[in-house]
Amino acid sequence: MYPVSKAIFIGVLFLCTSLGFSQDIQFMRSYYADDFRDWIFFDSEDHEIGSLRARFQLKQDYSQWDFRVGELSGFILQRWNGKANEWEIRSGNTFITVTATWPGQFDSWRISTKDKVYYLIRDRDPQDFTWHLTLDQKNICRIYNLYFRDPRDWEIEKFIETMDPALEMTALFLVSFYSVKE
Repeated sequence: MYPVSKAIFIGVLFLCTSLGFSQDIQFMRSYYADDFRDWIFFDSEDHEIGSLRARFQLKQDYSQWDFRVGELSGFILQRWNGKANEWEIRSGNTFITVTATWPGQFDSWRISTKDKVYYLIRDRDPQDFTWHLTLDQKNICRIYNLYFRDPRDWEIEKFIETMDPALEMTALFLVSFYSVKE
């Protein structure tokens, strides 16, 4: 009987520690109440796990961003100076391009990875900020503001088990940037 209880204890301990060290983003919050150049990412236990920051803090230049979540880091750049409808995201060996579905309209985005095309679309409800990330017309995640019409706090609800962290970062950047930009 003793070896069985020891095995159960070790199994429960392993399960708790593996869940506790997850780098899964649950929500994000702007660092300052009146400035959207710094964002902080939190896990489901409200632990800070990463950040998203505009590269040029002293200028009003939002064309380059840096991010970090756990071991993942990378940057987000406007592809062309002054054209806010095309972006590229680089993290390790991952390269993602982002274009507005329709030029000058920032509520629908085409996100292209090496082999897949995703769409990030904002709901048409003017009373709320809710975005949906889809692949082949299947909803992968929903990102919504926690407080009514307040773009400072966002929660991400995932409908798949694992999500590419660079893709998740891309969606969170677009949601935070273009929900505030209006």
